[in-house]
Amino acid sequence: MGSSSNEGKQWTFDFIRGLKREIKAILDIGPGQGTYHMIMSPLVPRATWTGIEIFEPYIDFFKLRARYHKIIKGDIRTFSPVENYDIVFAGDVLEHMTKDEAIAVVDKFTPVCSYFIISIPIIKWAQEAFDGNPYQEHVKDDWSHDEVMSTFHNIEAHFVGQKVGVYVIRGYVV
Repeated sequence: MGSSSNEGKQWTFDFIRGLKREIKAILDIGPGQGTYHMIMSPLVPRATWTGIEIFEPYIDFFKLRARYHKIIKGDIRTFSPVENYDIVFAGDVLEHMTKDEAIAVVDKFTPVCSYFIISIPIIKWAQEAFDGNPYQEHVKDDWSHDEVMSTFHNIEAHFVGQKVGVYVIRGYVV
């Protein structure tokens, strides 16, 4: 499948459009079909896009190498960043891991980014593996807005929809 809810995407677009700085480097964690790249690339035409995709068949099926400047086949939980990013997207990703793993991912990337943008279901949203992709399972399927707000630090802005919340965490790269 590799797709996600549209809820919060316009808010994210508007947030990025409102930034008063040039965006040069973006990391898209779990790009799936490349939704964030498709929606956001017109806003940041000179940005370099890197995607890290855990499910290798998606890389060819969704032609991610043609969209992104760099595609890495890997697991974000074990990936070690070696460069800084203006924006890191984790769109519909953190619910596919334990809460402790989600915290570790955010903690790993906030020192190397300016903004870490999370889009996550904020209702009970059970999902099993499908399309041959075991990583589609929602491991932590019961995040709430209050839990996200109390779990992650430095949340600078947020959007709360009916099913999905979007949270902008301020990173340490100026």
